[in-house]
This record gives sequence, C-alpha cells and structure tokens, in this order.
Amino acid sequence: DYSVQGNKKQREADNAKAAAERYKNALRAELQQIRDEKQEILQKIQKFIMDENSDLQLSDLNIDRNLKTKMAQKLEQQKTQLQNEMAYNSEQIRIGLQKLEQAFLNQVSMENIEVTSFSGQESVSTFRTRVFPEWVQKDIVKVHEIINAELKQQNENEATSFSSPNRAHSVQFGNDHEKEKENKTGNSKQKLQKSPPPPQQQPLASKQKKIIREKLKSALEEVQNEKPDENADDPRDIHAIDFAEKHIGDFKLKSDANYKVPQSERINAAQKRKQMILLLESINYIKTGLNERVLALRALKQRIIENVSADTQRLNAIEAALRKIECRKNTAAVDEKFAPIEPPTSNAEIEWPETHRYKVSQSELMAFEAQLKQEMQHKSGANNAFGGGENIKSAKTTTAVVEMDSTQKQQQQQQQAVSSTYEQRLYGVGISELERAHLSQQQQRLEYEKQVLSSKIASSISSFDAAVSEIREERFKLMRDLKMTDLKFLRLFWELSILCGFQDT
Repeated sequence: DYSVQGNKKQREADNAKAAAERYKNALRAELQQIRDEKQEILQKIQKFIMDENSDLQLSDLNIDRNLKTKMAQKLEQQKTQLQNEMAYNSEQIRIGLQKLEQAFLNQVSMENIEVTSFSGQESVSTFRTRVFPEWVQKDIVKVHEIINAELKQQNENEATSFSSPNRAHSVQFGNDHEKEKENKTGNSKQKLQKSPPPPQQQPLASKQKKIIREKLKSALEEVQNEKPDENADDPRDIHAIDFAEKHIGDFKLKSDANYKVPQSERINAAQKRKQMILLLESINYIKTGLNERVLALRALKQRIIENVSADTQRLNAIEAALRKIECRKNTAAVDEKFAPIEPPTSNAEIEWPETHRYKVSQSELMAFEAQLKQEMQHKSGANNAFGGGENIKSAKTTTAVVEMDSTQKQQQQQQQAVSSTYEQRLYGVGISELERAHLSQQQQRLEYEKQVLSSKIASSISSFDAAVSEIREERFKLMRDLKMTDLKFLRLFWELSILCGFQDT
C-alpha cells in the first residue's frame, strides 16, 4: 500500500531528524558547560587581578598565541566556501531585487519621505511623483519649441510695426528740426555775448539762412510727396473697422446653425493636447518645489541633531562636573548615578528610506531565522500523528547568544567597578576658603554655560518645529489646489476626446 510505505518513510525521516536534534542538544549542553566553567575561571582571575599586590593581566593567560589567528583563518575559509555554495541563490535574489527596484523605485523621481518635528506632534511629507514617460517628455519639448517660435514671431512683428517708414521719417525730421533750433539759439547767444561781427562776416550768415530755408523746403516737398491719395483709406480707420467686426456683439445662440466660432476662440485637438501637456508640467513643477523644501528641511534636521548631540554631551559633562563640585564642597563621595540628557534622534526608516532600505538589525535577522525554522518544521511534518518527531528548540541558540552577551557585559561592569581609592580619600579631606572660592567661581561659570547651551538647544528645536508646521499648512493648501487641477485635467481629457471625435467624423 502506498500510504503505509509513505508513512514508514516519514517515520524514518522523523526518527533521523529527532536523533540529529538530540545529538545537537547534547553538543549544546556540553558547550554550555564549557562556557560556564570558563566563566567561573574568568571570575576567579578577575578577582585575582583586582588585587593590588598582583601584576597579572588577561593577556598573560594566552597559552597558544597563534590560536586566534588560526581560528580566524579557518573561519574565513568556511565563509568563502559558504559563499561559493550560496552563489546561485544570492545571484537569483539579487536579480529579483533588481527587477523589483526597476518596477517600483526607478519609475519614481521622488518617493514618500516624511519629516517629523522634534516634539513628534506634527510631520510633513513629500509628494510621491513618478517619472514622466518618454513620449510625455518628447511632447513637452515639442510644446516648448512651438511656444518659443510663436514668441519669436510675435517679437518680429512688433519690431517691424515699430520701424515703419512714416515713423522713421517723422523721427528724422524731428531731429533735424531740433538741430536747427539749437543752431539758432546758439547763434543768438553768440550775438548777445560777443561784439557785433565785422562787415565781412555778414554774407556768411545770409548764406547759412539760405541753406536752412532750402532744407526746410526739401523736407516739405518730401512730406507732400508722401501725402496719401484723397481716395485712399486711412490705416487707423481700417484697423478700427477690423476691431469692430471682430469684437461686435453676436447674439446668436451657439446651437444656432448660423453661429460661427470666433477665430480667437477656435481650438483643435492639437491645441487641447498642448494645454494638457503644459498642465502636467506645471503640476510636476509645483510638486517638485515642495519636495525640494521638504528635503532641505530633512537636511536641516540632520544638522540640528548633530549640533544638539554635541551640545548634550557637553551638558552631561557640565552636569557631572557640577555634581563633583557640589560633593567636593560638602566633602561627600560623588554620586555618579544621574540621568544623562538624551539627544534627539530621527526615524531613519521614514526620513531616509533610500539609505536605510536594506539595513537589517541583528534582532530582525534572528526573528527571520526563527520564522524560517518554523516553516521548515511545518513542511517536514515533524508534528504528525505517527510520532517520532521532536520540536526544534531554536530558542536555545538565541539563549546561548544572550548568555554570551550577558557575560561580556558582566566583565565590563566588573572592570568599571574598580575605582580609585585616592579619589575616595580626597573627598574625605576638608577644603580651604581659597579652594571653596575657586570652586564657587568654577560652578558659576559652568552654570552659565549650561544655561546658554540649554537655551540654544531649545531655540533650535522650537524654530525647526515652527518650520515644519508652516510647510505642513502650505502642503494642505497645495493638496487642495492639486485636487482642483486634477478635475481640470479630467475636463481637458473629456474635451480632447470630443475634439478627436469631431476630427474622425
């Protein structure tokens, strides 16, 4: 029977797995026993080292100095072998991740980045904007080329209308007339200032007047020649008639068969498409402007955090120094147990997603490993009805790691517990009046510095929170305007479909 044979194979596999787990548990227990013995030995050695009469160090207990290098080399070889074995899986995962980035991240010019205030009550985020497709980018370039060509043609028309022949002639005639006036006024001034000219200079003045009369006569003849015909229409009248015909009130209904759309209001599908492209570009420009402001705010927050972290370190040092001064005044031991000031931090997952997207902590790796083991358990059927299987106790490995960390912490605490007996005896000695005055002066200086740093930190944080609140309000107003713009874009799209239907018919 296939079911009996399958159950038999399953029991054999479960028994083999259970035996392997029992062997692993035995090795783990033996390893834990060795760790416990090592911890006891280290504690004894630590007590011996703490003795003032002993000169023994932990480095003196190394029996084989090359053991660590050998173990490190062996570990590197094992890591290289494991990397070679997992090369196919890692390459497969890398290609899959690359495809996901191509589908969801590379098509976005700005993802959703949220910047929170230091108080945590308000936050502002960027607009998630997509990269324009290639055909939209080409259409934007074409539309701008058309607009630039129209502006260039308009400027040329204005230039030609401004430099007309009549205007040039009038300007030239006016300049000549002004020059003649200046010459006359200059001559009259010279006559008043100087003595009367001798008789031989009078013919020269008559000749000059004759030349002026000839110029005026030639200018008058030119104006007479340019005089239009009596039957010709005045250009100003023609322009006024044209304006009246274009802007005269037409009270026919748009549904009337004789109604004609004015030339200035006529539009086709190409013009409507140009309006849609310009609207898309303006929406993207507005979103990009706000996104740049939010990114600048994020960079400002990072700089403020760095500055405030340095200031908080100084504040903690000042607080420790003030406590020592107070204890020195009172001839008491220093109480080093005080709550230090914690600097502000930022949520890197929501504020810097592009740099912290692939960073994984050790706790997350351990949780993922436990999840994988549970899935393997479920697939292997270790807890089936035929028995023979045992649950994989993955918690033992984690507890072993935690115990190793705890032992290391205990060693560090024991090393920090060694205090100087000289300092303890020093605080038991009384101080003089001069030393007391010096300590008071030092205390005042440190308290003033503490007050300045505290006010500086408070002002930086409050100003940043106010900037976040201001940009947040502007974003809400902009969201309202963008919703209305979306409705306008839908209306333009509906009008474009109607115009395309008209062209088809």
